[in-house]
Amino acid sequence: MFKRKRDFSKKNFRNPFFLKKQKGRRNFWAKFVIPAAVLILIIGLYYLNASDSLRIKNIEITGNEHISQAQIKSLILAQMAKSRFLVFSQNNILFFNKRQVKNELAKNYFFSELKIQKKYFQTLAVAVKEKTVRVIWSGSESKYYLDLTGQVLEKAEDYIVSQTEAGDTDLVRTQAVFSRYPLILDKSNAPISIGQKAVDEKLIDFVISLTEFLKKNGDFNISHYVLENPQSQDITLITDEGWEARFKIAEPVKTQGGMLLVVLVQKIKDRKTLQYIDLRFGEKVFYQ
Repeated sequence: MFKRKRDFSKKNFRNPFFLKKQKGRRNFWAKFVIPAAVLILIIGLYYLNASDSLRIKNIEITGNEHISQAQIKSLILAQMAKSRFLVFSQNNILFFNKRQVKNELAKNYFFSELKIQKKYFQTLAVAVKEKTVRVIWSGSESKYYLDLTGQVLEKAEDYIVSQTEAGDTDLVRTQAVFSRYPLILDKSNAPISIGQKAVDEKLIDFVISLTEFLKKNGDFNISHYVLENPQSQDITLITDEGWEARFKIAEPVKTQGGMLLVVLVQKIKDRKTLQYIDLRFGEKVFYQ
């Protein structure tokens, strides 16, 4: 008598008709439902992008002091003119990129706080708190922004200073735009750090006042200022023409600045040969 062998192989009990129905459903989703959903999404995004009710029409700016609203607004408007993801207008509040415009504002201005809020549906609210930069301080191979009190705010990485020797004068030229803040070179290279008070506020006030006075009344450009050390009572102004003027920090700006302009007009015939004008000794002015 022969024993029947048992077949332990896996049996397939699936209904072939049911498989055809499942395949038909998948084809239906692939051919109709998914493309329809994508089309609806595209149409919806196009409608939102083109919607006038989502256009940014108001920009509210608060907290600014020295930086004008027009300066801040110009960077925001430039961002609004750009596209996002190649097709969406950033003039639309939904697609406006807050992170990008915050980066642009931070690169151009100095804020201790910067917040941008979308107020739906047509308003951007910008709240700032400024760091009041007054001068750039160059020393110990680094450059720093100082406020009106002489405190170090942060490193000025954008400014690169190169030095060459020309007689007894160190000539400094910046490769970045030097029109917003006076540059002071500390020849002692005294080490300083962020948060530290680098120099007395009387010096900062003197430099700012002298710069404004000469920009208004003079006919030459200031390159930079030179200080022997942070405790020095004298400061030297270097012009773009190469000659220098020496001042007493404790004496009035208008008195010394006025005397400088008088000497230039009445005594100096050719500035190309001028080396210095020394105004540190009251009514006695020395020049060469």
